[in-house]
Amino acid sequence: MEKTKFDDHFVKFPYKKEINGNKTNNGGIDLVKEPHRINEITEVSNYPWLKNFLIGVNSGSGLFMTFGCDYGVDDEILCGYMEFSFRPSQTKAIKSKLSCLDEDFYNYLKSLEHPGDWQIQPVDFARGSLCWESSTLHIENQTYDKAAVYFRGSEDVHCEWLLFHLRNFLVDYYPSLYPDLL
Repeated sequence: MEKTKFDDHFVKFPYKKEINGNKTNNGGIDLVKEPHRINEITEVSNYPWLKNFLIGVNSGSGLFMTFGCDYGVDDEILCGYMEFSFRPSQTKAIKSKLSCLDEDFYNYLKSLEHPGDWQIQPVDFARGSLCWESSTLHIENQTYDKAAVYFRGSEDVHCEWLLFHLRNFLVDYYPSLYPDLL
C-alpha cells in the first residue's frame, strides 16, 4: 500500500465537525465507543450497505475501527472512500501488517468461489475500482497508520459489492490470517 501524497489535515482522531461552503464534515465519531451515533453520519441515510459496513467493522471485539467515509456522485462517477485502521488496543505486531492489507484483500477475493459467467474476474474488477493509501493517524496518544480505500463504480451495486467484500474481509476473514499476532 502506498503512502498518501495528499496532505490530509485529519490526522488526530476524533476530529472536529467542519463546514466548508455547502459541504459539511460531521467530524470523527468513534463508532466503537458510541455506536448509537451512526445515524449522525450523513452518507448512511441513503445507503444501507454503507451503514452495514460501518456497523460490522466497528462492532464487538473486532480488530478494526473506521474514522471517516464519503459516498456520492463526483464528475458523474459514483465514488467514495473509507478510512479505517486497527483499534488502539491491538498489538504493534498486527498494526505493522497494515501496509500489506491491500494484497491480503486481493488474496481473499481469489479464495472465494465466483460464478463463471463474470465478464471480468472479481480481483481484476476490485483492482480497477479501488485505490489503497496509508497515512499517519494519532489516536489515544498513539501514532500509527490508517488506511484509506477509495472506491468507484458505474452503478451503486458495484460499490455495494466492493464494500460488502471489504467488510467480510476485515471482520470475518482477516482475524484468521495472523492469529499468532493478536
